[in-house]
Amino acid sequence: MKIPKKFEDVFCGVELSEGEIRILNWIVLWDDHTINNLRSAIQKVRDFREEGTR
Repeated sequence: MKIPKKFEDVFCGVELSEGEIRILNWIVLWDDHTINNLRSAIQKVRDFREEGTR
């Protein structure tokens, strides 16, 4: 099962379970504004965690 294209860059290098990927496939059916806000929040968390490990 593949990560949906709208989330590929956000989850690059992250191993997701089939259940997690199924949820992402469901989320991509939502409106673009909601998807973009979710992507942004996830990316901010990733950036924060990367900065904290330096």
